[in-house]
This record gives sequence, C-alpha cells and structure tokens, in this order.
Amino acid sequence: MAKRNKILLIVLAVFIGIIVFLSFGFQTSNFNDLIQKKFNDQYKKVKLEFKDTRVSLDIKDFAVKFSLNQPKLYHKGDLTNIYQTNF
Repeated sequence: MAKRNKILLIVLAVFIGIIVFLSFGFQTSNFNDLIQKKFNDQYKKVKLEFKDTRVSLDIKDFAVKFSLNQPKLYHKGDLTNIYQTNF
C-alpha cells in the first residue's frame, strides 16, 4: 500500500511540475519554419519574420499559446514592427 501511494505521489508531482513549467512557457525555434511557411502561403503579398517562438499553457482557457519574439511584417518592401503577437 505504501509503495502504491509513493508511485501516485510521484506521478502527481511530475504532472504538477509539467503544468507549472508549461504555464511559464519555453522558447524554441523549432516551429519557426512551419509558422513562416503557413503564414507566407496564406498571405502572398506579406512576408513574416521573427526571432523565435515562445510556447506556454494558458491554465484559465486550458489552451496552448504561441508568442512570436521580435516579429516583423514586410509588405511591398515596407517594414512594420509588431510588438506583441499571440495565437
């Protein structure tokens, strides 16, 4: 019985740790190519560039959120800086 409680406690601690980690988020560049390709395919006249992506978990909505760091939009060669993007 004590072994079962110990295992349950470890699983619960790992689960809570993952939720806390994801609520603060982490930065990655793994999604950059995918996001840029999908955006540029959807909007042919606009080019999107950004440094990296921050992935976090919104506990209230129970949704995964992506934020782009240092996003820039180019439309006909004109640069537009965007200060915050979340999707």
